[in-house]
Amino acid sequence: MQFEEYVTVLQEGLAKATLLAPEEVRRTAELIGEVLEPEVRLALTRLASDLAEEITAELEGAVVEIHVRGGEPTVVVEQAEAPDAPQAPLPPEAPEPPAPAAPSDEGGTARLTLRLPESLKSQIEKAAAAEGRSTNTWLVQAAQQALSAPHSHTTRNPMGSSRRMTGWAH
Repeated sequence: MQFEEYVTVLQEGLAKATLLAPEEVRRTAELIGEVLEPEVRLALTRLASDLAEEITAELEGAVVEIHVRGGEPTVVVEQAEAPDAPQAPLPPEAPEPPAPAAPSDEGGTARLTLRLPESLKSQIEKAAAAEGRSTNTWLVQAAQQALSAPHSHTTRNPMGSSRRMTGWAH
C-alpha cells in the first residue's frame, strides 16, 4: 500500500476545483496541496490503523497491524499458531487473580498512541498471545490491575522529600 496515489488524487482535486480561477488562486491551491501532504499522510495512516484494529477485532486468531517505514505503510498480518500443531505441555498455571471490575466510564473508549521499545512491544504481544487475548485487551487489563493494586503512587527522590506524580499522555 502506498499513500502517494491518494495524496496525488487530493492535489489533483484541488487543481480541478480552481481550474477556472485566476492563476494566483490556482498557484495558492497547488501550494496548499503541497503543504497538506504530511497531514494527509498522517490522516491516512490513522485511517489504516483504525481499519486494522477493527479487522483484528472481527478476526479470530489473527492480528492485523499497519507498520510505517520510510513514510509508507505496510500491512502485517500475524496468524496464531494452527490448532493442529503439536504443542509442548504447559507447566501448571498459578491461579489468576480476579479480573478488576471494568471501569464504570460509560463514555465508550478512547484512543491512545503509545510508543514502546520494539523489545517491550514484542514481549507484550507474546504475553497477550499466551493468554489468548488481543494486545489491546491485554494492555487494558494490565493497566486496570496496576491501578487497582494496593501500592503507593508516591515516590521518594534522592533528597528525601516525597512527591506525588500524576498526569496524562496526549
